[in-house]
Amino acid sequence: MEKEIKQKRDIGFELLRITAMFMVTVLHALGHGGVLEQYTFASFGYIFFWSVETLCYVAVNLFVLITGYFMVTSEVKPSRILKLMIQVEFYSLLCLALAKFVFHRGITLEELIRSIFPITGGEYWFASAYVILILLVPLLNRLIHSINQKEHFRTVVLLLTVFSIIPTFAFWSRNLLTGGTNFIWFIVLYFVASYIRLYHDKQSTKKYPFAKWTCGYLIFIFGGGLLSRLIIGGLTTVLLGKPTGEGVFYAYNSIVVFPASVCLFMAFKNLKIKNKVVSTAITGLGSVCFGVYLLTDHKLIRESLWRLVNLPRLACNEVFCGIGVMVTCILLFMLGCLVEFLRKKVVEVVRLDRVINWVKRNYFNMLNNQNWWRCN
Repeated sequence: MEKEIKQKRDIGFELLRITAMFMVTVLHALGHGGVLEQYTFASFGYIFFWSVETLCYVAVNLFVLITGYFMVTSEVKPSRILKLMIQVEFYSLLCLALAKFVFHRGITLEELIRSIFPITGGEYWFASAYVILILLVPLLNRLIHSINQKEHFRTVVLLLTVFSIIPTFAFWSRNLLTGGTNFIWFIVLYFVASYIRLYHDKQSTKKYPFAKWTCGYLIFIFGGGLLSRLIIGGLTTVLLGKPTGEGVFYAYNSIVVFPASVCLFMAFKNLKIKNKVVSTAITGLGSVCFGVYLLTDHKLIRESLWRLVNLPRLACNEVFCGIGVMVTCILLFMLGCLVEFLRKKVVEVVRLDRVINWVKRNYFNMLNNQNWWRCN
C-alpha cells in the first residue's frame, strides 16, 4: 500500500514536470519569439501576454524543487550525472549541426568550442547550473542530515533572506548575490524542498487540496507579480513619461515568484491520479520532456528558430497571436519529446550504458568506497 501511494504521488510530480516544461516553452515563445515587445504598456495585448508570461514564470523553480524533494532521501547515482551530461552533449552537437546545415548559420571557433563543451561553455544556463547542483548533492545531503529541524529551518530563512528578499528590494545587488539564474539559487531551492520532504510531510496532518494551493499560486502571481508590474509601470509613466522598472519582481528568486512556485509545487505534490492509462502516459511523457528545452533553446539555433516561426506577424490580432503561441508551443513540445524518445532508443541500441558502467567501475566506485555518494 505504501509503495502504491508513493507511485501515485510521483505521478503528480511527473505531471508537474511536464507542466513546467510546457511553461518554459511558452516563456521562450513570448520572450525569444518577440511577442511581448510588440505591445505597448497597459494595452490589452500587453496585459494578456504578460499574464501568460507571469503564470509560467515559476517553471524553473519547479524543476529544482522536484529534484530537492526526491534527492535529499536518495543515494546519488553517478550514472545519473553521466547520462545527464551525455544528454546535454548530444543536443548541443545536434543543434550545432542544425545551425550549420539547416539554418545555414556561420559558426565561429568560439561557438564551436562552446558547443562541444556545452556545460562549461554556457550554451544552456539551466543545464550548467543543474549539473553543478547534482554534483553538490552528496555534500548538501551530508549537511542537511547532520542538522536538526530547527537548524534546517533557520538555514532556509537565512538563505531566503540573503538570496531572495534582499535581491528583490535591493535589485541592484542581483549581480552580486543572484538573480535566480545560477546554481546558488538552486541550492536555496534544494534546502527548501528538502525541508518539505523531511519535516513538513511528516508533521502536517492537514489535507491541502489542489484548489487551495493553486489559489495561493494565483494570488502571488497575479496579486504580487502582474499587479505590481502594472502599478509600477503606471506610476513611472506618470512621473517619468515612460514605464520603468516594472519588471522588478520578475526574477526566479523574487518574493513573488518563489512563494508562487512553492504553492504550485505543493498543489501537485498532493495530486493523485488513479487512471492507469493516464498515469502511464504521464510517466512516459515526463521521462522525455527535458529534451524540449535542450532542442529548442540552444544559443546557436534559438534566434533562427524563432525568426522562422515569426510570431510577431500575428501581433496585430491578439486572439490569432495567442492561438499561434499555443500551437507553436504544442508542436515544439511534441517535437522535443519525440527527438528525446528516439535519442533514448539509439542509446539502448548502441549500448552506451557499457561506457557509463566502465566509467562507474573505474572512477565513481572509488568515491563510493569513501561513502561520498551516500545521503547519510
